[in-house]
Amino acid sequence: MLSCDIKFDSNKLLGHWENKTNNKKMELLIKGDNECEINLSDSNHGINEMLKGKYQINHAKSPSTLDVYITSPEKVSLYTIIDNINENSIRVAKFSQRWRLRPIAFNDSNTMFFYRKKL
Repeated sequence: MLSCDIKFDSNKLLGHWENKTNNKKMELLIKGDNECEINLSDSNHGINEMLKGKYQINHAKSPSTLDVYITSPEKVSLYTIIDNINENSIRVAKFSQRWRLRPIAFNDSNTMFFYRKKL
């Protein structure tokens, strides 16, 4: 199991984050006013999708929880946990569409590492 000693800081979350695995890519664009975009692409299957919505982080829990409320192209809610590793990397557990099935800890099978995208 992975651990992290750096306290989570929401302000450091703002920006463009990227996760690449094989031919799949996920980008998180975290904006002010709790707005976000998730861009998904898979070159093997010709998938390229952009999701827009709002997010909320709860620091009262450990690890911090991240709720994403997608409003476009269709309404859906996504639930996960999130943690800072350093200024340029974060870890996010795989998303669940049901809050009760949200991951409660990071492990090798559910963790995605995102790196700050240099623009």
